[in-house]
Amino acid sequence: MFTIRRFIDSLSTRSASMLLAVVCIGLLIGCSGDVGSPEFHISGSAFNIKNQNFTAEKTITTEIPVESHVSVSIAAINGEVMVTGHHDVDIVLVTAHLIVGSDSQADADRHLEDLDIQVTDGSDEILIQTVQPQHTDGRQYHVAYDIIVPYNFAVITTQVNGSIDIVDIENSIDAVNVNGDILLSNVVGGIVADVVNGAIAATVRLPVHATIDLITDNGSIELHIPRSTSAAFGASVGNGAINTSNIAFADGSQTNQSLTGTLGNGEGVIQLWAGNGDISIIGYD
Repeated sequence: MFTIRRFIDSLSTRSASMLLAVVCIGLLIGCSGDVGSPEFHISGSAFNIKNQNFTAEKTITTEIPVESHVSVSIAAINGEVMVTGHHDVDIVLVTAHLIVGSDSQADADRHLEDLDIQVTDGSDEILIQTVQPQHTDGRQYHVAYDIIVPYNFAVITTQVNGSIDIVDIENSIDAVNVNGDILLSNVVGGIVADVVNGAIAATVRLPVHATIDLITDNGSIELHIPRSTSAAFGASVGNGAINTSNIAFADGSQTNQSLTGTLGNGEGVIQLWAGNGDISIIGYD
């Protein structure tokens, strides 16, 4: 039995609210709205599939015109999320590969219809979410998203089990993952990334007055930033080390578990926390 009660309190209010939205919307279960005490059971029926050696698959592709949209929000459950920013595109292209694993081909084929995605076209945001049974009965429900968006879209994504990869975005990113890594590459913008079990790796150019906020309870953080970055900096670990390379801090102060200082004129903010894991900050020209 899997419950988010154990880790929900360790997330920020922002991240907890996002994760609760995944649970409520993606699995279509009743929620009280109390982010401090939801309980989420992936499975719970007396009937349980013993293995998942047989699979049924399908691919869904949909296009949404950009029009007045400025952001995309993805609420995933199990699988991978890949978001790539492109120049000169006037659509959001969503490709989702859906897989159901079971102990017989007939059962996998029959329950493939239980797995779906839902795309909601809002006034300024496009919401993409996984829809699957609340009780899996031992089956595996897996969705791999490959999403192309305009490079200047803001991206919000949540995941329960799996990876999150976001590439070539010049806007803000807000990502929450329960079990799995977050990889952010060639990003220009403020970032908030929270992980319970997994690592965070990010290559970011931070605009003036923007914020990078990276948190993992169990995993490492590797942050690549230009040497010219301007930000007030703070990093801390519970069990781990803090390492720097090719970057200089003014008024730096370091202990075994923390590092604070100023980069450039200190116009932005960088905050890093790893409960169990190392933090590495690498500067580049």
